[in-house]
Amino acid sequence: MRLKLFLAVALVIAGACDADTFTGDAGGSDTGPDVPAIGGGDGGSADGAIVEAGPKRFCDTVDAQFCADFDIPGDAGAGFEAPTENGGWTLDFQDAQVKSTPVAVEIDTIGDAGGVASMRTLPLSPDASVKSVLVAEADLFLPDAAPATPDVIMVFAAGSLPAQQFLFGLAEQSGLWSLAHITSLVTKPLNPKPATNEWVHAIVSVDMSVSGTVTLEVDSSVGKSFAALSVATIPDGGAPGYLGVIQVGSSDGYDSVANRTFFVDNVTANWQ
Repeated sequence: MRLKLFLAVALVIAGACDADTFTGDAGGSDTGPDVPAIGGGDGGSADGAIVEAGPKRFCDTVDAQFCADFDIPGDAGAGFEAPTENGGWTLDFQDAQVKSTPVAVEIDTIGDAGGVASMRTLPLSPDASVKSVLVAEADLFLPDAAPATPDVIMVFAAGSLPAQQFLFGLAEQSGLWSLAHITSLVTKPLNPKPATNEWVHAIVSVDMSVSGTVTLEVDSSVGKSFAALSVATIPDGGAPGYLGVIQVGSSDGYDSVANRTFFVDNVTANWQ
């Protein structure tokens, strides 16, 4: 059962019809606001009149400044701007491969065709005093890294969007899973190699100060894999501002050579 992001296709979830809007839902038929509340409260109704029975959604169980589990009936893309898709690359909401039921995001890239399939959150401001470290987490289902992917194929990233993109995250390139800077394509392979073809948990920590660092930790069945980059070594690095953004998906202006499919679920973010 699949919902294309740009099509209104009926999908029955918890008794509701999922017709994702990617817009504000004040007074709308969705069961929650598009921009999740602090504390992971993106699953309650806007007026408090609707109380859903049954197990809690993932975002009802975590304390986060931003949370998206893609499980809001009628608005699976809550908290994200409208996606960008071209070149045959697609982002879908689907229920066949998920970390928390009922829905997760599927990212499909097409071999021998450059394209884009990505969506980003609205800007995330620090929730209290000025802070410079944005920590984003997500559950990811990763295939074996393909040798025939010479370009960086980003799956999940965090950072900010000044004039030049200051985004870092988990990427596939030339048979390795790595921490990558999305603009300069600077990469650092994870050590040890994370397990694949299973759900793993990724944490991206971006210190946006001039002397900051970026770290990526992936927890899988082989244990914890780690990589780090110094912000000072990034061409456009250094204090780009403190409005954060989370990105799911990737883009590649050149042929990606191999067809790739990734899955993303349970995205959270906090300023520290």
